[in-house]
Amino acid sequence: HLCLSGEAEGVSELRIATTHTHARYTLPSVIKRFNARSPNVVLNLRQGGDPAQCAQLVADGEADIGITTDIDRLPRGTIAVPAFSLSRCLVVPRSHPITREKLTLRNIARYPLIAYTRPPGDRWLFGSTFTDAGLEPHIVLSAIDADVSKTYVALGLGIAVLASVAYSPEQDHKLVALNVDHLFRPGSIVVVFRQCAPVIQHTLSFLSLFAPHL
Repeated sequence: HLCLSGEAEGVSELRIATTHTHARYTLPSVIKRFNARSPNVVLNLRQGGDPAQCAQLVADGEADIGITTDIDRLPRGTIAVPAFSLSRCLVVPRSHPITREKLTLRNIARYPLIAYTRPPGDRWLFGSTFTDAGLEPHIVLSAIDADVSKTYVALGLGIAVLASVAYSPEQDHKLVALNVDHLFRPGSIVVVFRQCAPVIQHTLSFLSLFAPHL
């Protein structure tokens, strides 16, 4: 259960645990609007290397909320509320031959791939999709960061399956994002709370901008 409260005395900071991808692509516009609405509140982004680390920061009381992708196993004393679905895209150089082919797992597996991984064990998020289809893609590089993945895609080292939010047409002008929602299981963006912890007004104000439907 969540307990809603008013402003806590002396509180002027909102600590949000998130990953690089969401700090870089999902949150900037929300933070800009929140700053205009609540200029006296300092936003402290606590970066976790993966969703589990973000949830652990909330569980340990080092962050007020977490905003990250869905989590396999939540730490004790936390809950995750789904906020948005997360679509997938295949990021490739603009001149890549797959842009002229039918998008299938078999065709994707024909090309060198940059694996977007996360701990433990540098597990590739989409590896089981290929395995279930009886395919063994050629992984040339693994990276936990979407921006790092795109850097090497731009160099022609391989292609990468990423969250669609991590692609910016203006900034990634050398690349193109191809929709592959029909090939990969969709994910979700969740908000992580501590159970039985008061949710102060600063947090409610931020969430009203980030996910008003919650």
